[in-house]
Amino acid sequence: MKILIFGIPGSGKTVLAHKISKALKLPICHIDRLFFHKGWVERDKEAFLKDVKTVLETKSWIIDGNGMRTIEMRYKEADIALYCRLPRWLCLYRIFYRNISTYGSFKEDGPDGSTNSFSWRLIQYLWRFPKKYRELILQLRKTYPHVKFMEISSKKLYKEALDSLCSLKS
Repeated sequence: MKILIFGIPGSGKTVLAHKISKALKLPICHIDRLFFHKGWVERDKEAFLKDVKTVLETKSWIIDGNGMRTIEMRYKEADIALYCRLPRWLCLYRIFYRNISTYGSFKEDGPDGSTNSFSWRLIQYLWRFPKKYRELILQLRKTYPHVKFMEISSKKLYKEALDSLCSLKS
């Protein structure tokens, strides 16, 4: 099984990925770990693309994160795509809370040695994400109808998606 999880920063992508991984025994690839070097410095584009292709060639995976440069190549290979689009104010709160409560601690889904932090750039990205990528997401859904698409826009839908996926255990 191949599951793509993407969406607004702070919407619970990584937590969802870990819960599904634990239930279904699927490996997780955090896209930020492939895209950035230590200190949040972008990696060479070709090296990044090569690493993403390597993950996509494996039998099963959960890919957590945006990396919108490669969203189409990941989406078309997925069996299920989860778009986490919780309310922006909630995502913003979660980011602030996470960074205050875990200040200075290692960010497991980020590049080696990275810590939780926030910036004006991250806040802008979070706020603009739904509108900026709306058309792209609609186009992906039309182009790749074989991918089961689930939009998670509330805590209730988050729980329903999690329960549905975790029940796929064989």
